Amino acid sequence: MVSILKPANCFGCIPLRAGAISITILSLILTIGSTILFSLIIKNKSHHFQNIIYLLYVCLIISILGLLVAIFGLVAIFAKTEYLKFYNICFRIFAIIAILLDIGGIILVALYFKHDVVFWIVAFVVDIIVLTHFALVINSFSDDHRRHHIYDEEN
Repeated sequence: MVSILKPANCFGCIPLRAGAISITILSLILTIGSTILFSLIIKNKSHHFQNIIYLLYVCLIISILGLLVAIFGLVAIFAKTEYLKFYNICFRIFAIIAILLDIGGIILVALYFKHDVVFWIVAFVVDIIVLTHFALVINSFSDDHRRHHIYDEEN
């Protein structure tokens, strides 16, 4: 059954497998970039970031965890194993953490930023929507794979 919570395609037109692969590769690229970015900011020790240095360390750790989830996801998707279910769970946990950070980001922007407030709030909201869709697509792909795997074993 196709619904918002069980999409049959990624973004309405991309098959689930291709969508799951694209999402995982995009996650891999973004987490590599964010890991490098947070590492450089922390290494720089700029006085601009001293008030949030612990938050930067948390973001770095979460970025590294996201990187590990993306690497594991690529292996799970291409190996076509039962690891897809575990990847689905890991990606959901990562998405929930990222969404919570986005909500925290919206609050911080609303309270402390004087410039570009609307831009950052819109960016965080779009990120929340995209992360939610990605988690739903990976969940649908995992369920679809499991159903086909069970059907193949029965026949």
